[in-house]
Amino acid sequence: MLQIALTGGISKGKSTILQIISSYGVSVLSADDVAREVINREDIQKIIAKKLDISFPLSRTELRDKIIESSEAKEYLDNLLHPIILKEIVAINATVTEVPLLFEAGYENHFKRIWLATCNDDTQLQRLTDRLGDRSTAEKLIKIQMPDNKKINRCDRLIETDVSTEILKEKIQEILLEDGLIR
Repeated sequence: MLQIALTGGISKGKSTILQIISSYGVSVLSADDVAREVINREDIQKIIAKKLDISFPLSRTELRDKIIESSEAKEYLDNLLHPIILKEIVAINATVTEVPLLFEAGYENHFKRIWLATCNDDTQLQRLTDRLGDRSTAEKLIKIQMPDNKKINRCDRLIETDVSTEILKEKIQEILLEDGLIR
């Protein structure tokens, strides 16, 4: 069984938390990084391009737009990629694994503990809009994700990220000490 899953919606602060945890020497892994490696494989790209009728090699923008417009496309991708990604995550076995779609992918039973990164909706929307440069796309991406209120009761820890970096670092250090991950 894997140790700790760090989950949360898009632009909720998971990557920042993971960077802070890593700075303490704790082994970390991002499921998004694993997913990018998997989706960059030529064999996977060919399968996806053919099934979803999109160009090969895949364009991240075109794929994202397809997922936003079609729940069937999203479901197809999830069913294709999630088992491959989980196999990779298990093989690496980091102490803390960032898994944005933990509950959606059904991975929660593979981890001993679950931490949820969260922030208020306005902060999330602003972060994602800043990253994408497009508020409308940001709103659509947020809308297709599971909301925090459906995740909170399934998690062992809640980490609020709409605080200064310094305060967040202090919170993470406290959590790592409490959980015996650092001394």
